Amino acid sequence: MRRDATTATPFPFVRGPVPLQAGLSHALGPVLLLALALSSGPNARQEAPRAEGCVARIPIPLPLDADSGVRVVVHNLQCDESILGTLTLRNETGRALRGVFVEVNYLDDDGAVLFSIPYSAHVAGEAAARSILRPAVEMRLPRPVPKGQYVRLLGTNLLATTAFPTRAEVSGISLFFSDGMSTAIGYSPAVRRSDPLPVESTADLHLDLGALEYPKEIQVRLQIEPYGHVINVSPRGEPGLPAAAFERLAAQFRKWRFYPATQEGYAETSNLDLVLLFLPERALPVRRCFIGKSPAYPRSFAFVTLDPRPGHPGRWSIQYAGTPVSGRIAFADLEEGPPPEIPKR
Repeated sequence: MRRDATTATPFPFVRGPVPLQAGLSHALGPVLLLALALSSGPNARQEAPRAEGCVARIPIPLPLDADSGVRVVVHNLQCDESILGTLTLRNETGRALRGVFVEVNYLDDDGAVLFSIPYSAHVAGEAAARSILRPAVEMRLPRPVPKGQYVRLLGTNLLATTAFPTRAEVSGISLFFSDGMSTAIGYSPAVRRSDPLPVESTADLHLDLGALEYPKEIQVRLQIEPYGHVINVSPRGEPGLPAAAFERLAAQFRKWRFYPATQEGYAETSNLDLVLLFLPERALPVRRCFIGKSPAYPRSFAFVTLDPRPGHPGRWSIQYAGTPVSGRIAFADLEEGPPPEIPKR
């Protein structure tokens, strides 16, 4: 069932977000460079391939009404330390698009939502008006997308997962046109929801682990209230630290701030699991793969790596989903090239 809303008011613009630190852009780089490939029957009701270990660009069925104004051409996910989605749409509205915002839920075999990703693109220098769902990535378009052309959106929720989704559903879509018109469509019974995103961290993490062997992995659960404050930090399973050390760790995470989880337009209290990996000095990057590794890991969680600061014992630099964070966190603002040309089959 659809829930539609159309407005003729002028398209409101605000300045785009400050670019996120280079880490996320670097993480998205391989997705930008990979060639597009048409998935067969993008609107067909079909099951996604089973996945284990590291997952690279597996197509996911994403049905969308023919009268929505856009057609899904490519939709796939890549999963390792975080989830990266690619969604390519064809503009079939008959008008040029200045912005598009798509809300996608990803489901397991039983139809339960594993996680959600909002996808957003807008003309460079302008930000599309959208629902309260907040994307971690904003795509900047070099120009409006003409009718019949394509727009590619990249999205992430900065989470990792142990359960690869078998299908996906659009819970809402908003289109913004060059003539100032906009259209918003909600789909019922799909739930319009979002997962929490970090907006402010401590500058680094202070924790003296003494003579513990590295790498050291700890799992914690944050409880985040509707205004984005962390109100509780608890161990997930065995603490892995002495009680006093865990309390010092918890006190620092209580200083973090988040854009809260939302459901049907309202902020709500949520739990966010973190997997913390304390690395030895000068450790080389190691690719981590979590698909199929439940119950050792939660179904969805944020993967946080901590690197020791040289010459500063007990101080750790923080990477959240592969992105260095230190204090205020801005969201990624990525440049998109000309609309992709999709080869005819």
